[in-house]
Amino acid sequence: MQQTRADVQPLDKAGALYAILAFAFAAIYQATWYLFPAFMEIPSWSGSSIPISVPLGVLALFVPLIFAWLCARKDDHTTTENYETSGH
Repeated sequence: MQQTRADVQPLDKAGALYAILAFAFAAIYQATWYLFPAFMEIPSWSGSSIPISVPLGVLALFVPLIFAWLCARKDDHTTTENYETSGH
């Protein structure tokens, strides 16, 4: 027996939360650069030529990927839906 497919998918609450957190982290990173540029130019450790902005920038780039992985690893890929085009 065929099931009707929902036109609107339900909201993925974990995905929405992770997207908001990733956006907030990137916004904080950019705001820190704008408001406290001297802080972002502090060396990462004593004697380092790498400023603290580099590791934070890498995190700002990869945090959304980490959050996407956290969402996808719990995704259920099994489906019982049957569409009329599946027999072609």
